This record gives sequence, C-alpha cells and structure tokens, in this order.
Amino acid sequence: MEIRDYANAVFRRSRFVAIVATVAVVIALLIFVLSPRKYQATATVVVPGPSPTTTSLIAGVEQSVSDFQGAIGSDAVAAQVAEATGVSKGTIKAGLSFSRLSSSGVGEVTFTGNDPGLAQRVVEAASDAALLLLVEPDAAALEEQQQQAEDTYAQAQTAMRSFAETTNIFDAREYFRLQTDRLIDLQDQLGVATAQGDTSLASQLQDRITTRRQQVAEQQSDYDRLSAAVQNAEELVTTSQQDAATAQALVASVQSEGKRVNVSEATSVPRFRTLLQILLPTLLIATALAIGLIVLLEIVGMPRRTTSQRVRDVVGGTGPVIAGAADIDGPEEEVEFPLAVDDELEGDEDVDDVEDEDDQDLEDEDDADFEDLEDEDEDDFEDVEDEDEDEESVDEDEHEAAPAQRSADVGSSA
Repeated sequence: MEIRDYANAVFRRSRFVAIVATVAVVIALLIFVLSPRKYQATATVVVPGPSPTTTSLIAGVEQSVSDFQGAIGSDAVAAQVAEATGVSKGTIKAGLSFSRLSSSGVGEVTFTGNDPGLAQRVVEAASDAALLLLVEPDAAALEEQQQQAEDTYAQAQTAMRSFAETTNIFDAREYFRLQTDRLIDLQDQLGVATAQGDTSLASQLQDRITTRRQQVAEQQSDYDRLSAAVQNAEELVTTSQQDAATAQALVASVQSEGKRVNVSEATSVPRFRTLLQILLPTLLIATALAIGLIVLLEIVGMPRRTTSQRVRDVVGGTGPVIAGAADIDGPEEEVEFPLAVDDELEGDEDVDDVEDEDDQDLEDEDDADFEDLEDEDEDDFEDVEDEDEDEESVDEDEHEAAPAQRSADVGSSA
C-alpha cells in the first residue's frame, strides 16, 4: 500500500480518531480537575567560585555552575533531601530544577509540589545539600594537601638539623664568614712564603687553601640546597593552610542558615499552564496512537470487502446483484450463484466478527444502500412483469378476436 492509501484509511476512520482524542481530552480534564493545586518555591544560590590559583576565572565560574547543576540532579542530593523532608526521592528529582542568572555565579533552584511549606523546605534542603556536595570534597582535599605540605616541611627541617649536627654549622652565616676570613689569611701566608722563597711552606699552604675551599664549597652547596627546601616547604605550608581555612569557612557558611541560600515564599502555579501541560501531551499521544492503530490494522489485516462487492466480483457484474432476480428480457427464472459465491456468503459472518467498529459501520451503510437497490430493482422487475402480462393479455384478446373479425369481413363481402 502507498502512503495515499494509508491516508485514505485514516480519513475513512476519522471518526474513530476523533472519538479516541475526545476520550483522552475528557480523561485529561478529569485529571486536571481532580489534581491538587501546585506551588513553586525558589531559592537563590551563590555558587562558590574557583580558587584564586585558577588560570581562567571565567572558565572556573562556568565549571562551578555546571558542577552545582549536576549536583542538584544527582541521586545523592535527592536521597539526602528525601531523608530530611520525607518526600519521595522520585518526586524530588522530578520537581527540582536549576537555572543560571545571566553569566554570573548566581542561580535559582526551584521545586514544585502540592504543599507550599514543604516546597520551601525541599528547595532549601536541596540547595544546601548540593553546595555541601561541592565544597566538602574540596575542603577535604585541601586539608590533605596541607598535611602533605606540613610533612614535607618537617622532613626538610630534619635534614637541616642533621646537616648542622654533622658539620657543626648551627649559624651558617657566621660559619661561612669565618671560613672566608681563614681563606684570606691563608692566601696572605702563601704570599709571604712565596716572597721569601720558601717553596716548601708555599706548597703546603697552597694544598691547605685548595682543600679548605673545596670543603667550604661543598658545605655551602648542601646548606643552600637544604635551606631552599625548608623555605619552599614553609611557603607551601602557608599557602595550603590559607586554602584549607578558606574551604572550611565556605563549608561553615553553607552549613549556617541564610548565608549562601535565600529562599523565597512559595507561590501558586497558574492553573492554565498546568492544564496545558496535561492536555496537550495527552491529546497528541492519543491521536498518534489512534492513527498508528489504524495504519497497523491496514498493514497486518486482510482487505475487508462488503457482501455486495464480493458477489459482484465473483459474478462479474458491475451493478448490484439481486439474488433470485429474473431476467427482465425473458421469462422469470432463479439465478444460481457459483459455489464460490456461496462460500463467500457463508464466510460473511466470520468476517463481520473480526471487523472493527468503523468497518462495521461502513458495511452497514453499504448493506443499506444494497437493500435500497434491491427494492428498486424488484419494483422495476414487478413493473416490467405487469407490463408483459398486460401485453400478453392484449395479444390473446386480439388473437381470439381475429377469427370473428375475418368471418364478419367474409360475410359482408358475400
């Protein structure tokens, strides 16, 4: 079948589609009338921004807002709010939504429910839970970083103490100043020995200077390395402590009432919008299902033809066939249908049982037209029979009167 055939099938059964759509609308209206009034509560939330070390502040804000939106729709938040308010987890996830205000880090969390007070509690609990879901892991991670920095600083200090105990360098600045002065003094002695021509003393002094310089250079290098490690570890501890303190303050502000979440009073949801939300989807779905059912029946079902069409196809005629009708041009005789026609007629009842309501209505209309045509043909046939009988009686009278007329004519001529 072509698309046009399916369209025609749907058009022929448009009354069925209309009935289904009407029933769906009635059901939707009943649901709307019986459903309780809806209330919507809104909470304005300041989403925590990125840390100061973030490379791109704009990208950090975008990520923070996206994370908060994901947290609002998470199962973890729904479970916490359900436990705190007594509302089912599915109802919470279905009623919660988040919208960002412009491109800032501020957004609105809304919840729609049947109880205005409960709606306010749900939206506040959900906002707090989502914020905690974001800031608590960050705070824990920063605390861990702080602990690692403190451990690194302690290790650097231990290494520095070990170096001092090994080299007896407890005051590095004073120690290296003294070593510099001693090297200068050895240089002066070397100059005097060289000037006096005491090569042996000059050689000894030169060896002492070389050894001392190498020893001081190694000590200076170790001290500088250990000192830099201690300094870097100390700076890392300071930074991690500040970040951890900021995170803890953020957690405290979220846990404190009225700090980052501002809940407005719940308002009634307009009934007209609720009606449209119920009515339009119901009407569209019902109409689509009705049309789909008609198309499905056309695809999987056998073609259904009325009784008159089956008889006409088997006999081969183009007009309505009347069982038992006589040929109007000849003597009356009964029309006998082939065996296939009888089989077709016997199967009519089975076909009628499987036909749907719309096909039954169409067949009833065809049968009514067929009966009207039968009545008209029978009346015409009876009129033709009456005319034939009148003509035959006239012919008989004329035939009986013919001999008498000829006798009268013969007598008159004699």
